[in-house]
Amino acid sequence: PALKRRAILDRPFRDLARVSSCAPGVALSATLRVEPHMNLRILSHSLALALAPTTHAAVMKRTLATAATGDNLPRADAWRGFETGFTREGDTFVCDNDGDAKTHRGAAQAVTFDSPSLAPIVTEVWSKAGGVGGSRDGDYSIYLDLVHADGTPLWGQTAPFAVGTHDWERRQVVVLPAKPVKSVTMNLLLRKQSGKASFPGATLRRLAAEGAVCARAARAGAL
Repeated sequence: PALKRRAILDRPFRDLARVSSCAPGVALSATLRVEPHMNLRILSHSLALALAPTTHAAVMKRTLATAATGDNLPRADAWRGFETGFTREGDTFVCDNDGDAKTHRGAAQAVTFDSPSLAPIVTEVWSKAGGVGGSRDGDYSIYLDLVHADGTPLWGQTAPFAVGTHDWERRQVVVLPAKPVKSVTMNLLLRKQSGKASFPGATLRRLAAEGAVCARAARAGAL
């Protein structure tokens, strides 16, 4: 069975959702919601320390550190409205619910991969808010729905924004798939909450390193 351990990451990672380590040959499966100041190289190092046995952390660190950023996959002309949709202010999507806490607004885009893989997926979005009501949850968030190559889904990988009024905030979702991923739908949401939220699009990248890091680390002598 997989080895499971509690992970304590570097201070920038204040909203850890779940991390699992694994035995040789078993793919990693983890989802992280990351607050501002997250850096992909720091993420690699932090995950290495969290996932690897103590005596082999250095090998795992070097393995994960190979995960450089890939191409940004969303197309600027492929965004569509989620439910009631959005308006544009230049290159920014604006979801203005005013005083209506029942309206669903947002922008969405589906990205389909030519070659499904276990590559880690990193999505990032910025948003600013004006008088957003309710509580901090997935209704004002970046919200990912994934479909694996075998057709099974992984819904609701989210990173919520602060409510109220604030300047630009960054949120990221990192997914280390347990199975090859065929497609990801990104949703930039303001639903069931009053107020106004702006989003200047989003980035989505697959990292160069595969998610099945444990198998390679085992061959390198880490596990």
